[in-house]
Amino acid sequence: MSIKSYQTEGIIIRRYNQGDRDKTVTVFTRERGKITAIAKGARKINSRRGGHLELFNKVKLTIYQGKGLDTITGAVSIDCFPCLRLEPNITQLAYYVCEITEGLLAEKQKHPEIFSQLIKVLGNCTVDSSREYSIFLCQTLGFLPQKNYPSSFNVHSFIENLLERRLKTLSS
Repeated sequence: MSIKSYQTEGIIIRRYNQGDRDKTVTVFTRERGKITAIAKGARKINSRRGGHLELFNKVKLTIYQGKGLDTITGAVSIDCFPCLRLEPNITQLAYYVCEITEGLLAEKQKHPEIFSQLIKVLGNCTVDSSREYSIFLCQTLGFLPQKNYPSSFNVHSFIENLLERRLKTLSS
């Protein structure tokens, strides 16, 4: 029987607490696409992984592939995009970009071009770049045809219709 673990680099696009000690995170990687995994004990005070598993962080992960949810056994931050945490409106745009990425992508389907674009947007998060990313994401996934869209096109409402729910960020 072989050990089913692997290493990958990715961006934390969603995280939530699981019980008293654990975190469940969604990571978007270049090689494996969107992965949801649990980090057992990551909320404990003396956890070595906990601080690395925050939203917007680019991390190098060691993951054990289990029968159900994968388990994160190691995490090291590569980049934490500090500019995203300086201004509340920039942080809100970064949340929006991560929320639509998490909502529109299917599990374990790789999209290296979307990953590269996400890195660029998080490195320079503005209203224009987040709108361009939203359109790029929808076009790459086949939800929108490849053409230029006027500034009057409401991509936010379009994505809400695709997801069949209201987005938590950027309330209209």
